[in-house]
Amino acid sequence: MARCGRCGLWAKTSPEAKEKKWAGTCLWFQTKLESEFEYDERECEEFIDKIPQYDAAWHFDYKCKRDNLGDVYEAANRNKKRAILAIVISIASLTFNIIKEILL
Repeated sequence: MARCGRCGLWAKTSPEAKEKKWAGTCLWFQTKLESEFEYDERECEEFIDKIPQYDAAWHFDYKCKRDNLGDVYEAANRNKKRAILAIVISIASLTFNIIKEILL
C-alpha cells in the first residue's frame, strides 16, 4: 500500500506557507492532501519509497528519467525487430532473383 507521506514524490508544504490546511503536494499527480489524509493507505502505481537524503525534486527527476528510459528501450526493441524483418525480406528477395537468373 502506498502512503503519500512516505513517497519520494511527496513534497511537504513548508511551515511558512500561508495556508496551513495542506500537508503537501504530489509532484506526479499535482494533488494536495490535508494533514489527516497524508498517511492513509491508497493504491498508487507511481509510488516510490523515499530515500531520506534526497528531496522530492530529485525523486521526481529520477522517475521522469526512468520512465523515459523505459520508453526508449521498448521503442529500440520494436525497431530492432523491424530491421531484422527487413533484412530477412531483402535476403529472400535477393536469393529469389539469383535463383530466377540461374534457371532462366
